[in-house]
Amino acid sequence: MREATILLITIVILSVIGGIMYNVMSPYLREAGIIGGEEGAQIATDGGIFVSRDEGFSWAKIGTLPEMEAFLKSDVFSVLFDPGDENRAYIGTSTGLYVYSQVSGNISSIPAGLGMVQSVAVDQSNKNRMYLAVKSGSGGKILKATRPYYFYEVYSTLGANSGKQDNVLGVWINRSSPNVVYAGTETGLFLESENFGESWFIKAEFKDKIRMLEMASNDAKTMYAIVGNAGVFKTKNGGATWLDISNSLSSYGAGFNFLIENIAIDPRDNNRLYAATSRGLLKSINGGSSFSRMELLSPEESPHILYVALDPLRDNVVYFAIGLQIHKTEDGGKNWKIKTLSGQRGVSAIKINPVNSKTIIVGLRTVFVQAAVRK
Repeated sequence: MREATILLITIVILSVIGGIMYNVMSPYLREAGIIGGEEGAQIATDGGIFVSRDEGFSWAKIGTLPEMEAFLKSDVFSVLFDPGDENRAYIGTSTGLYVYSQVSGNISSIPAGLGMVQSVAVDQSNKNRMYLAVKSGSGGKILKATRPYYFYEVYSTLGANSGKQDNVLGVWINRSSPNVVYAGTETGLFLESENFGESWFIKAEFKDKIRMLEMASNDAKTMYAIVGNAGVFKTKNGGATWLDISNSLSSYGAGFNFLIENIAIDPRDNNRLYAATSRGLLKSINGGSSFSRMELLSPEESPHILYVALDPLRDNVVYFAIGLQIHKTEDGGKNWKIKTLSGQRGVSAIKINPVNSKTIIVGLRTVFVQAAVRK
């Protein structure tokens, strides 16, 4: 009996230790492709999107019908409103591309087989011209469409135009010159096309993956790139040269525990930036030369902010997310209101309709805050 008791206690202890180690290491294992057939996929159907039509006062879960189970199991990587239809939005997920119609309230899937859609870009001058950054198997590719949802490959990390295995993490269109398209890869290549994505060349190389590119609303040559976990680079000449401004945030954290989730540029003032980080919400009023921490309604002094977004039509209206809490201010941060969404994931994106800012879409993803790892 004594031996059996000791064996049972040993099994329990090993199970607990194993569970802890899995929770700590699983983000790294997923990123390496060792576990999880589809990165970020879960069994639980608590993924997908929430939509608000009243400036964030109330939220509704979208896609709850049984036939949308695949969508609800997905992690959302990208949300983009259709520039030609304010009632339509594209959702890039771990299981493919989906379209949300605000009129019908339905989610429709684009034909299967696209792979993991990590980024979506739509030409504002021609809404049928779309680009996707897709991960498929051990590599990545850029897909293009010139008529609704008929995609073809214009770049592959496994093709002759790539010298090493890589993955395309994002694709973005120059707002003032739609023939110019940018892409960022996992090995740090900043790609550019000058002919609507038909051919590509390497414009710059970074030492780590390009996780996000943010472009100023009224100056397409001014862009900020998030490189690796905490690197921030700025260009004012369309990516010809880049300035490393990471040191302007270094006082708020360093090492693998510090993570910059995204950067939002004020559409009325290119010098006013907001950075969502694992050490709080940071603000710059001088184009990223320096940042200060904003005071928030949070029990933590510097909570992990998953995403920050600015109202494109109203000044001083800011949204950000902590876990599944959506925080909103209408006076630049003096006062905040909080709404909490349901589920076990975290916010991957907050997208505000550029035509009618009452409509907001929030995407969800699996979050491993303690490991500070994000794809």
